[in-house]
Order: sequence, then structure tokens, then C-alpha cells
Amino acid sequence: MWFKKAAEQGDAKAQYCLGLAYSSGNGVEKNYAEAVKWYRKSADQGFAEAQDMLAGMYVMGKGVEKDYAEVIKWRRKAADQGLAAAQFNLGYAYYWGNGVKKDLAETAKWFRKAADQEIAVAQSFLGIFYANGEGVKKDYEEAVKWFKKAAYHGDTNAQFNFGFAYYNGKGVKKDQIEAYAWFNIAADTAGTAKAQYRDDLEKRMRLMLPEQVAAIRQRMKELKAKIQPIDPKTDLVSGAFSHFFQMSSLSKPKNSTIKWVFGIIMALLRLSGLIGRSH
Repeated sequence: MWFKKAAEQGDAKAQYCLGLAYSSGNGVEKNYAEAVKWYRKSADQGFAEAQDMLAGMYVMGKGVEKDYAEVIKWRRKAADQGLAAAQFNLGYAYYWGNGVKKDLAETAKWFRKAADQEIAVAQSFLGIFYANGEGVKKDYEEAVKWFKKAAYHGDTNAQFNFGFAYYNGKGVKKDQIEAYAWFNIAADTAGTAKAQYRDDLEKRMRLMLPEQVAAIRQRMKELKAKIQPIDPKTDLVSGAFSHFFQMSSLSKPKNSTIKWVFGIIMALLRLSGLIGRSH
């Protein structure tokens, strides 16, 4: 490998790349201990990506013993340098109290830093925090702001929550056409649940007037043209940690007319590993 010699000569980026190679078995035999060795050499030189990867090895106990104190040590170094993935991961640690004292205000702080770098999953979860008043003062308009950003980045959960904001008129003027347009767009990106929930939405829409359905279809077309799907090369954290979040209070069912939608969302979240919770 071209970068092995550079790594041996002390090049931090090359050391990081060599660590990746040993982690994945790409071009060399997979060896987590070797991966950790090279990540550490790079991390000691201040290479943020290596610091975050080293933290990840301590989380998983690959090549080293699990050690949350080390996780936080290296993750904070990377986060302080502005690495968005590390900022999101550090917020995650504060949410659960892994290696640090549980602190929702700190969670929100680090999620905001990642969200400001256009990390869609951080934007989506920051919206949930504002909707529920967790770690920040409850503010539906602020929640909608972040749901919107994440929704236009293609985040399915944010698209559902953005739709619910329009459905319930929380943080935005009530608009059923806009709500159903986003519900349908979210259902289109819902993975294995797509067919089932597309059918549920179609059944509900068959009860609408033809002009309403036409308006929804037209709005969907307009919105899809503006959505910029998440690029896994640039948004490395999106989808990776969604299992620890609950539903936004924006999507809490308040009457029987929207329980069917809530059921769709809850089932989708169970399929994806999310835990539903209403307040």
C-alpha cells in the first residue's frame, strides 16, 4: 500500500488510512490491534478523524478493552477540532451518560454543533429536543426549523415530524396538503416498511376529494425536486444512532383522526430500532 511507508515515516493522515485498512481488512489481513496502533499514532498527532475512530474502537472493544473514559477523552479531542461525527457522538454519550454524567443540555449543545455542519440526523434530533423541551426550552418554531432542514436532506424521521407539524399546526400554520405530501415522501424513504405504509396512506387518501389528492401529488413533486438526499460520504453519522431517540411531541396523537398516522410512524420506528415515547 502506498501509504504504509508514509505512515511508518510519521505522516498522520497515512497512519489513519493504514488504521482504516487494518480495521476493514482492505489490502491487509484484518487486525484490530494493528488498527488501534495506527489510529493512536495518528490521533497523538492531533488527526481528528483518527481520534474519533480510536474512540470508536474503545466503544466496541475492538483491539482494546472497552473503556468509556478513553472514549470520551478521544471523542472530545476530535469534537473540539470541529469534527461533526465526533460532535454528534459526544452528544450521544451525554444523552446516555456513557463515560460522562448524563446531561441533556450538553447533548443539545453538541448536536447543535453537528447540526450546524449540516448533519441531517443531528438536525432531526435537535428538532425533537426543541419539540419536547429536552436540554433546551420547548420551542415548536425552532423544532420545525430543524425538522425542515433535516427533511430537505432526506431524513425520513424528520420528514414525518415535519409533516406532523403541518398536520397539528405546531410551529407552523396548519396545512393538510403539506402534511400529507411530507407523509408520503417519508413513506417513500421508509425502507422495508415502504410498501405497507404506502398502502396505508393510499387508503386514507382515497377518502379525500380528488382535488385534494391532486394537490398532494403536485406538492410532492415540487418537494422532491428540492430534497438533497444524504450523501453517506459526507454525513457519516446519519442513521447510525437513531435507536436511542423517542418520538417528537409534535407527533403525539391528540384525537382518533390522526391515530392511524401515529401508528404508521410508531411501527416504522420499531422496524428501524427507534423507541417511541409520548409526553
